[in-house]
Amino acid sequence: EITVVRVDYSKSKSYMENPDDSHYHKLESYFNLSEGEYFRTGKNGEIEKSYLRVLIRHPEKYEEHVYEVAHVRSKDKDEYSTHESIDLDRPIPGCMFSKEMLTYILCEKYLYHTPFCQILKKLRNRGLQMSKSVLGEHIHKAISWLREKLQPFWSSLVRKSWILMIDETRTLVGCKAEETDERKYKNKYMWGLRANSVNLAWFLYEDGSRGAEAIRPFLDGFLGFYTTDGYAVYKIFDSKASADESSTSEKERKGRRSACMVHIRRNLVDAMLEDMSEAKWFIDEIGKLFAIEHYCLKNGLTGHKRLIERLKSGSTADIMKRIEERLEIHRQSNYAGCGDMMKKAVRYALGEWPAMKRVLECGDVELSNNLSEQMMRSIKMNLKNAGNIGSEESAKHNAFMFSVIESCKMNKRSVEGYLKSLLDRLKISRDGDDLTDLLPCNLAT
Repeated sequence: EITVVRVDYSKSKSYMENPDDSHYHKLESYFNLSEGEYFRTGKNGEIEKSYLRVLIRHPEKYEEHVYEVAHVRSKDKDEYSTHESIDLDRPIPGCMFSKEMLTYILCEKYLYHTPFCQILKKLRNRGLQMSKSVLGEHIHKAISWLREKLQPFWSSLVRKSWILMIDETRTLVGCKAEETDERKYKNKYMWGLRANSVNLAWFLYEDGSRGAEAIRPFLDGFLGFYTTDGYAVYKIFDSKASADESSTSEKERKGRRSACMVHIRRNLVDAMLEDMSEAKWFIDEIGKLFAIEHYCLKNGLTGHKRLIERLKSGSTADIMKRIEERLEIHRQSNYAGCGDMMKKAVRYALGEWPAMKRVLECGDVELSNNLSEQMMRSIKMNLKNAGNIGSEESAKHNAFMFSVIESCKMNKRSVEGYLKSLLDRLKISRDGDDLTDLLPCNLAT
């Protein structure tokens, strides 16, 4: 049972996250009584007051600055350009957008899923006339520069996480044929990795492949826990040994895959059409498992304490044992009395159950892969509004920006604020610097 407690009943409570953006005006600050006037009072003699709220938006304004540029020569020093003497608000080489302009467009496109054509309409309504090709060229130039700077440090830190959640989704990408140079739209795949122990997300587009080679750099040699659905590729990297068992050799050591209880339940929900009572028994038991997880989350239990809770008598371990025993009864009876959908549901659950029991080895392992699957909504929402991704290079840029968006969400920070801080710090960085401190989980605002 969930109880929502309202803490502040005051009608004057601010809607603004930043206290500096909220201004409270006392009655005497803007109004003076004229001679003979007085305020209406209540029974206790105090002035009866109510509240009038006004929310104000300060519209943005766009400016264009065009500089005449010339090259300066001298006998005493090397030739240089006159623009080098100006402190330009142009944080990325080759991109004409200022910091404010760039972060605005990136957030519109990748955080709010606004297609370029709609962004252009917004800009034109403010008097800024620009073609879609020019907008796309400069935005992708900026993303390419950011990606080149940060990717090595980002992917490296993700590899250090010992808890991963992984999912993949299909996306429509424009691909050029080598012979004709003609662009055709094909179904390709993008991967999403949620690295829980380092608070980072990382999206991959490896030529749109859904094969093992795309994910191999992150799962080869990985020795932690990773949660996935039942897709066969993920099982290649599973050690199938419990946490307290050691492999026979260093080369054979692998990560420990955990399954997703939501995927197991999904098949059982479908099977309710055939056998309501049997499918409902399993669904009710799985519901008890999620109730325990909700209790742990609500009370802020750490991974260690959550594992203790799962192993208590009558808790997760005992419920999972009951479910496993009932699944085994169906298998030993050769699925007698099961229809096609129930048989499919039971077989899938049996196949995933050894991996599902990883939640009894580590409290940081989630019961489902929902958090990873929710990350993929960014891709789906962007596709819903834009229709497709124009090229494979754009797909890589999309993957990087989704990594930024989801990592900021994981760290409960503003995407726009992070991008502005990042651009400021990159402006003073040097080639060869370690930029790990500039990732969303580390960069201080």
